[in-house]
Amino acid sequence: HQHGAQLFAGHRAELLANVPAGLHRSEPIHTMGYLVVDAWLEALPYADFAFSNQGGFRQDIEGGPVLLRDLVGAMPFDNCLLVVELTGEQMKEVLENLQTLPAGMTVDVTVDESGKRTVLAMTDRKGQPVAKDRTYRVVINDFMYRGGDRYRFKEWDPDPEETAIHWREPVVRLLRTATKANKPVPLATTPRFRVRR
Repeated sequence: HQHGAQLFAGHRAELLANVPAGLHRSEPIHTMGYLVVDAWLEALPYADFAFSNQGGFRQDIEGGPVLLRDLVGAMPFDNCLLVVELTGEQMKEVLENLQTLPAGMTVDVTVDESGKRTVLAMTDRKGQPVAKDRTYRVVINDFMYRGGDRYRFKEWDPDPEETAIHWREPVVRLLRTATKANKPVPLATTPRFRVRR
């Protein structure tokens, strides 16, 4: 048993990647959250978009070597990924929830004095508008599906696809792959919510 614990301790000290800029939870570019949802989309390429909630990320990762234990500290929960079917209209509500971090799209919004966000338009990776009446496949975590942060996914899609993929797994894979290929980790450089005046 102790041998298993030692193995795990060694595993947690695994260097996943070197990220000189670190991974941060600050707005308007949540580099940690965006890296995570981008990794989910890469792992499930048949999905159109991915959404996470900001609350799942518990701490920033400072610039430099990123160890597995750093990622576990930043994403401590044992969530799994689900794929749900949503209309563009339903996604609009998801994106108006201030917890939402999207992948695969940019969103034009207005923000009022109280901080309330209103979605004006959504654009996919190819620059095409997201249609309100079309159905899309979206990767989310099971905390969100169960109604965490007041999301209504369960109501909209009572029979989601359960992927059995742990929510950290695609991120670990993305970081290891970048390191193996001797490439920098692909961090987001532009905000995904564009505030219109």
